Formats: sequence, C-alpha cells, structure tokens
Amino acid sequence: MNIKPANYREEGEGIYYAEDDIVQIGSESVNFLKERVGFCSKKRNRICSHVNPDDQLHEMLICVMVGSYIAPAKHIRKAESLHVVEGTADIVFFDADGNIDEVTELTAPSSSGKNFIIV
Repeated sequence: MNIKPANYREEGEGIYYAEDDIVQIGSESVNFLKERVGFCSKKRNRICSHVNPDDQLHEMLICVMVGSYIAPAKHIRKAESLHVVEGTADIVFFDADGNIDEVTELTAPSSSGKNFIIV
C-alpha cells in the first residue's frame, strides 16, 4: 500500500471523505481505492466528495471488486447517477413486483458502450 493521499479521512471500513474544499479525483485516487478494496469485508470502498452523511448531495467514487454484489435499493424522490471509470457494471432495474424489468451494462469510457446513466 504505497498511495496514501493526506487529504482523506476514514470514517468506517472503506469509507473515505475528502477533506479539501475543492475535491479532485484522478488516477492517484483510483489507485488508492484499488489497493485497499480487497481488504474490505464488502469488497467495495469509496471516496466521498461530500463533507458528511447529512449533506443534501452525495457524490462519491466507488471501487467494487469483480464478482461483488450490491443489493437493490429503491430511491423515492431522489435521482442517482452512475459512471463507470474502469471495467464494467450491470445496472438492474426492477418493476413494482420485484421482477427484473431491464438490465443496462455500463462500460469504461474507452469502450464503445454506455458509461454514464442517471436514474
């Protein structure tokens, strides 16, 4: 573990908050998360650009290991955007009865697929 940006504070396993007023994310931040994700019990970690969980707007860079699963979540009156920086991710949408309605694959910008979605 060679990369340790001084401007992140850890607030729980794999949850880092950026402490700068202007948050800049680049390859150093991506590598920081990639180096540590295997040590997290949920096999995912994140850098949050918001100051704390009470902020109205939550934006974060999340690193998820291959084969990880994130349980469905229903966001009522709340938009969410997803952007793949590296790798691929399947975004699964469900109908009101819990049946799969649609699956959208997101890919890295270097691929020919979609890399950003707002729901």
